Amino acid sequence: MLERFPEIDLATTRWGSSGRSEARSGALAGDRVEIYRPLIADPKEARKQRAAEGRAMKKGAAALSEQG
Repeated sequence: MLERFPEIDLATTRWGSSGRSEARSGALAGDRVEIYRPLIADPKEARKQRAAEGRAMKKGAAALSEQG
């Protein structure tokens, strides 16, 4: 796996199978392996920002319709 994906650092990256984190020494016999990357943004904050942008767009559309 490391030959194909050299950017993965197994010392710090979490991995597992079927949505459950596994021990690093655990053997996976024919199971799908999931590699959990660190989050680049807080999901709650990202959603708040998208909601605020959506509200701003609606206000802008209402102002345009009042002018026309």
